[in-house]
Amino acid sequence: NPSYRSSVLSWLYSSYINGNTRAKKEFDKLVKIYGKRDIGGGYMIVANIYRHKPLQLNLKKSNYNLSWKILKKSASYGNIGSYVTLGSAYSTGKYGDLKVPKYFPEAYKWFFLEENNYGSYHDGHGTDIKKNQETAQKILDKLESFMTKPQIEEAKIRIKKWLKENPDFVPDINEALKKVENIKFKNTTK
Repeated sequence: NPSYRSSVLSWLYSSYINGNTRAKKEFDKLVKIYGKRDIGGGYMIVANIYRHKPLQLNLKKSNYNLSWKILKKSASYGNIGSYVTLGSAYSTGKYGDLKVPKYFPEAYKWFFLEENNYGSYHDGHGTDIKKNQETAQKILDKLESFMTKPQIEEAKIRIKKWLKENPDFVPDINEALKKVENIKFKNTTK
């Protein structure tokens, strides 16, 4: 069960972060067994705990710096839930109390990947994939309304690079690359 595996991985990882070296050994074993898809969900759960529920780890307050690092790790393992959070952070320049670079090409990349379902939703929660894809499309349309042509071109470069580096999450690389090429500059005022 992917949700169970993600939960186990998240517990082991948070134990490791808090000094349990045996948990690190067990986590490394499970990483080899489960593969990328479940690991991303485990990281996402831990990132959310550090961000929203620090009391579960006996912390007095949220640790946005650590949560941000773990969130990016979750995305590197293909967790689509983390794509949305990264896209939002890069489009606003904020992740909770943490300031992050406000960078529209990077935000666009993450929302594009989410909209096209290039990854996995194994995060221990029920997910309405169609609704998430529709929301991502609306956000992409909004980003396109104010991004400059160079920003759109940079987003396309970033998306292509990610697709080529993560073939496990891309069912048909040629089709995916065509979708990227079909991204058009829409803002005629810039």
